[in-house]
Amino acid sequence: MARGDATDPTWKYVVAALEQAGAFARSKGYKWKGESCGLVSALALNLVIDTRNETGKWRLTGQKLLKTSNPSDVNLAHADHYLHMRAAGAIGGPSKAGAEVAKIHGYNKIKEELRKHKGNPLADAIEYWLREDKTRPLSAPGPDAIYWAEEGLKDGIADFLRNPGINNDITQLFPKSKQPDRLRRT
Repeated sequence: MARGDATDPTWKYVVAALEQAGAFARSKGYKWKGESCGLVSALALNLVIDTRNETGKWRLTGQKLLKTSNPSDVNLAHADHYLHMRAAGAIGGPSKAGAEVAKIHGYNKIKEELRKHKGNPLADAIEYWLREDKTRPLSAPGPDAIYWAEEGLKDGIADFLRNPGINNDITQLFPKSKQPDRLRRT
C-alpha cells in the first residue's frame, strides 16, 4: 500500500479514474492547476462508484467504466475512500481538515461496530443504509481504508491551495438541457 506507487493496485485505480475524469472535464473546457481539483476528484469518485456498482457505463458521461476483473475488489473501495476525501479536501480546504479526519475515523469506527453487532436488526439496517450498492456489503474497516482516505484528504488540500477560488460546481460541465437527472436542481 503506497500512494504514488505505480505498482499499487489502489493507486492504479486512482490514477486511471483521475485521468479519465480529467480528460472529460478538459473536453468541456474546464481548467485547473495541478493533477486535480475538487470537481475532477468528484468526477473520478463517481466513476469509481459506477465501476464498483457495475452500472455498465459511467452514468454521468456514457463512457466506459474502469477496467477491473472484480468490482468488489477492496482496492476499488480504497480508491473510493481516497477520491471521496480528495474531493472533500479540495472543496473544503485546510479549515475543514479536522472535521474530515473525524469523519474518516468515525466512519471506520461505525463499520467496526456494525460488524461486531451483525445480526442485530438495527445494526443490519444501518449497514444496509450506508451501502452505495444495496447488493454488496460495506468494505471492511481497517488501517488501509484510513490510510487511503487520509492520503486523499492531504492531496485534496494541496489541490485546494493550488486552485484558490475555483468553481467546483459539476453542473457547469453539462448544458442545462443535457444534465443527467442526478444533477438537475429544482
